[in-house]
Amino acid sequence: MSDFSEAIKTEIKKSKQTLLYLSDISGLSLDHISKMRQGKRLPQDEEKIKKLISALQCSEKTALSLISMYKIERMGHEEWNCMQEIKKMLEYHSTFLEGSWMNQCGLSSESREIKVLQTKTEVMEFIQYVLSCIGDTEEEKIRIITEEIPEMLVEILTQHLNRCHFTCEHLFSLKKNRDPGGSLCNIRFINQIMPLIQSEGKYIPYYDYEDTGEEMLPNWIMGKEWAIGLRGNMGGGIVLWNKEQIEYMECLFERKRRNKRQLLRCFDDLTQWIEEMNERKGRYLKENEGNSFRSFDAKNYYLETTPCLWFLIPTELLEKHILLEKEEKNQLMELVRHRITQLYQENRVLFFTIEGIERIADEGRFSGIPEDIYSPLTMPERKIVLEKYLQWMAEKESQYFIIDTSQLDLAPQTSVYSTVSLADNEVSFCMAVGKNTYCSIREAGVAEKINQFCHMMEDGEFVYSREKGIDLIRKIINNCEESV
Repeated sequence: MSDFSEAIKTEIKKSKQTLLYLSDISGLSLDHISKMRQGKRLPQDEEKIKKLISALQCSEKTALSLISMYKIERMGHEEWNCMQEIKKMLEYHSTFLEGSWMNQCGLSSESREIKVLQTKTEVMEFIQYVLSCIGDTEEEKIRIITEEIPEMLVEILTQHLNRCHFTCEHLFSLKKNRDPGGSLCNIRFINQIMPLIQSEGKYIPYYDYEDTGEEMLPNWIMGKEWAIGLRGNMGGGIVLWNKEQIEYMECLFERKRRNKRQLLRCFDDLTQWIEEMNERKGRYLKENEGNSFRSFDAKNYYLETTPCLWFLIPTELLEKHILLEKEEKNQLMELVRHRITQLYQENRVLFFTIEGIERIADEGRFSGIPEDIYSPLTMPERKIVLEKYLQWMAEKESQYFIIDTSQLDLAPQTSVYSTVSLADNEVSFCMAVGKNTYCSIREAGVAEKINQFCHMMEDGEFVYSREKGIDLIRKIINNCEESV
């Protein structure tokens, strides 16, 4: 017996409805319902389960609980938890609040005499002290090696990274994704460091899949003039002030770093952005050489608040709005033309929000091109583009889904490009961490689970029906007509 079968058995008994009645309402056979109560069979048709739950006339809270238990049993506990962590990642909204402790640390200049830290409180206070000693204009590098990273340390580092000009290099090991619970642990860890990831490109994490060692002091935080060795729980450690000792630790750090992979790829100007797009185009063209697998079988998922409109905006209209000099504009337009061709060739599935459509209507802004290099579309142009998009949506072969933001609160600056490559399984997870700064999280386990998450959404999770989506967009277009 599973949690779901026990719960559904209880609710059927409480409802006092006959199995024949429940069978007629849900479309499930009597034998199917009977075996489901015994935990011997799990229906694959979620809509029939929802009809059955509706027929039981239980409370809304109980109904939602039953549906969740059904999904957990169908998917498996570990996979379900992975999907919940991916959802948490997509919903992460960057916030920065100046810490009240910034200038209130109880330590003084005499802190240089400290050699041993006895408690977690002493550890955190000392870290606050040494980081606050870094000036606003002083460029410095902080180096970190951790097995785990407490929430408080993430908060302290994030506050200082957003205040100061130093960078932070972080070395850590992830679990092997094929090990039991490996992907789940890794995604949880990445969610834990998400505030650091969004620290305007000043956080540089490196990882491998090596097993963590049994070092007496597995965690280290190093500055230019100090180094802190910490126990596994960061409940105490030692402080090094000796120059030769610090240089020795720096050498060990660099040796470790060379054998690890960088988790993020950041780019903050037009050149880097174009390189990223050209790289993506190159992978696509290479994979399509001599075969048709990519075009017809593989799916590319695009998940963002504002939909991609590249393939519908006339190039002459787009070119008119580009704010670059002639040479850069020509380079960009060449890329755009290649990208439009690619979009028409690939098997793409689009996810976006109604709020994103409203932004196009209100601001004339769309995704895919950095906002600082083009002027907004005029109101008549917005109406034309949205009408073309609605026309495309009405076509049978179009694949799109409008996200129900009451179920999935996608962060405004978060976008996902997910594909299953012939060479590898890669996801580019981009977040606007500054005005014009973006970064991509690239790790095979995260890539795989985000791809599975997109598959789940394609099956109807967190999205509106096709009819409701079209109706909502039509209303926005009507409002545009009134504004013209």
